[in-house]
Amino acid sequence: QGKTLEIVGTGFYPDVYSMPFHSLNFNLNKTFGEERNTALNFRITNILGDHKESFFQSFEAADKYFSFRDPGRSFTFGFSYKF
Repeated sequence: QGKTLEIVGTGFYPDVYSMPFHSLNFNLNKTFGEERNTALNFRITNILGDHKESFFQSFEAADKYFSFRDPGRSFTFGFSYKF
């Protein structure tokens, strides 16, 4: 997916576009036990470490930053047991 319109500009401000965000996630779920009542979960989000950015864009004008967000990577580990 390419850039997307985030905010429609007015007469005073140009349109704001979100640039593509490349996200790669990993999710592993494993159940075990005699009755399959125990589970382990492991998850990594944003493996590529990409960031989210938005720009003001106007006809015949240089792009200007509107916002920059760095969600970072997150690691999650879970354990569940069903009675």
